[in-house]
Amino acid sequence: MPKFRKLGKTLRRGYARSETKMRGELRALMNKGLADVADVTCATMAYTVKNYCKKVVLRYRVKLVGWPDDIMFDNLSRITGKARVSRLLRLWMSGEMCFVPILDSAELDAARRDPLAVAPALMHRGLPPKRSRRDLGRRRHRPVSNPGNLPSRYSRNGPKSAEVVTEEAEARAEAAAGVSEVTDLQLLLLRLARRPFLWPELEE
Repeated sequence: MPKFRKLGKTLRRGYARSETKMRGELRALMNKGLADVADVTCATMAYTVKNYCKKVVLRYRVKLVGWPDDIMFDNLSRITGKARVSRLLRLWMSGEMCFVPILDSAELDAARRDPLAVAPALMHRGLPPKRSRRDLGRRRHRPVSNPGNLPSRYSRNGPKSAEVVTEEAEARAEAAAGVSEVTDLQLLLLRLARRPFLWPELEE
């Protein structure tokens, strides 16, 4: 029965290719260099212009200098070719490529307005387009209301009276209340006297 190995432990001790090994060494060195300059142990490098501006420049007030303009600034996993990876590693080991603190506040203000202003190289993938919702114009899933089938706070079974009050219904209501109609003259006298009107009782 084959034995299971822990995560990260493979049959091969080293890297499958020297290019992959150099890429891993460069990534570890750059993370350590960023952590030393920013004085933050868990600081890691970001390789897109947007995340580099947000998570490196603006967060730690640090920038990368020395990245060659003829090599696209991108995730190290996407940089192929042993010559390119070894060149980046040599630049880092020699100190030509390194992280330096940003002392000019105007540079930080420019980064807030436009992340492309602090791109470490001329060649990069730019900023991602602003996308709308993927389900725009489609029917969206709605959660089930009242999944426990609990009773509502009060019964909502519609109106209790008719939409329109007819003359017959109004006459029946007045007769049941024992009042008669008020004439226009009585209303005028009430307004002039400014006193309440006592409804006369209907004669039997």
